[in-house]
Amino acid sequence: MKQGYFHVVWRNIQSRKLRSWLTVIGIVIGITAITSLYFLGQGLENAIIAQFQNFGSRQIMVVPKGLMGLPIEARGLTLDDEDALQSIKEFDYIRGVLFQFGKISFKRIETYSTVLGIPEDIMERRMRDLNIEIVDGKSLEETGKFSAVIGNKVATDLFDNKEIKVGNSIFIEDVKFKVVGILEKTGSRFQDRQIIIPFRTAREIFKTNDDVNVIVGAVRNIEDVPVIKEKIEHILEKKRGDNDFMVITPDEILRQINTILGIVRYIVIGISVIALLVGAIGIMNSMFTSVLQRTREIGIMKAIGAKNSDIMLIFLIESGFIGLTGGVIGIFIGSVLALIVQYVATYFDVGLLKVHIDPIIVLVVLSIALGLGVLFGILPAYRAAKLRPVDALRYE
Repeated sequence: MKQGYFHVVWRNIQSRKLRSWLTVIGIVIGITAITSLYFLGQGLENAIIAQFQNFGSRQIMVVPKGLMGLPIEARGLTLDDEDALQSIKEFDYIRGVLFQFGKISFKRIETYSTVLGIPEDIMERRMRDLNIEIVDGKSLEETGKFSAVIGNKVATDLFDNKEIKVGNSIFIEDVKFKVVGILEKTGSRFQDRQIIIPFRTAREIFKTNDDVNVIVGAVRNIEDVPVIKEKIEHILEKKRGDNDFMVITPDEILRQINTILGIVRYIVIGISVIALLVGAIGIMNSMFTSVLQRTREIGIMKAIGAKNSDIMLIFLIESGFIGLTGGVIGIFIGSVLALIVQYVATYFDVGLLKVHIDPIIVLVVLSIALGLGVLFGILPAYRAAKLRPVDALRYE
């Protein structure tokens, strides 16, 4: 008998192909939205957390108050602030660095990129803390005043795909530098396109006097981070006479990341719920229409012995099948869209996106599609089951 249910359901769907497919499309749109947005959101979250882990758990930064984004050409901190913090003995190192946006030339091709001025004596430790390696050449510690270490993208495609090798010369603000090292590819647009030069040289060519964009430090013991943060705030407030600065620790970065990702999750959930409800209401509307069109058929089935439960089950199977079909198609399209977005992001050198198709999420979304189909088919199915055979047979 149960095989007969599926036969009746399939026959009814086949006889009303256009309406059935239009109903399926409603679910497809909703499931496509929830699948693609979830995978993209999760991929972004994973990539951001991975970048955060590269930041290092023992890192502390002092930046100008209100800074949003990268500290390129930020103003408000000086070498005097750095000197005041040298008294904190718990630091492995504490230094001011420069982030400047400068003109870069190679083989008569000019472009602009980020130039990082960093004290040579901390460069190797800084790279190690950030989990970045030099894949070719060496760091700045044992090189000359006009030496540079370049990011992977600078070496490969910043100058119309003309490759820069160790030993080549580039011009930064019309000053000649020798490339002594090339960094590994990190997937971060900022890090892969940066050029690192000695701090004192950066001060000269960018004429920054005693200004620094950010003060970076690394503590010896991770447990000391909260205490050191308080010391930094106390020392700088006393020395500067103001609090126009922020002390950023790994915990604060993670908290900010979680806040942003939380907002993204709520947006994804909101869009997905709306899309799914529209599709589910489409199923209910289609099933009500189907009940009206098949009233006489329902009367015939009841006249030959079909029970109310049989009629209700037939309609529930049909609505569930529509939901499940829309779920399968929607998951496929959503997954493909997410992968396409990842490919496009990679092509345009936006590395912070790592899409992973999670089988568990696929099963959950399929269950939601099936469940919505059945849930929104209950009322039409109940109405069909309660039709009186005599009234149904007389219906035209």
